[in-house]
Amino acid sequence: MDRRGQRRGRRFLPHRAGRRGPDLGPDAAEIYGLYLDPPRVGTGLGRQLFIQAVADLQDRGHAPICVYAYRPNRKAITFYERAGFRADGVTRLDEQDGAGVPEIRLVLP
Repeated sequence: MDRRGQRRGRRFLPHRAGRRGPDLGPDAAEIYGLYLDPPRVGTGLGRQLFIQAVADLQDRGHAPICVYAYRPNRKAITFYERAGFRADGVTRLDEQDGAGVPEIRLVLP
């Protein structure tokens, strides 16, 4: 929330263990979503929320941490890579979003 009480962005922490991929181990976690109002994109708020989410998961003992990004979304992939995440070769189709676009998994060890 900003000083005027308006929502500036949201982050979601993992809530379903199966989505992260069983190959990452029992302490792994997935950051499932990061959403900003379009006028807030490019302000640094997304990075702040993401860093906070990663730190929160690390403080809870989760490692590795993963995120998924649509393969053609270079902007998102670059965002995650700048935060230290690396693509590990795992892909999936998210059947819940109905987009039919492959997602790649990026992992922070």
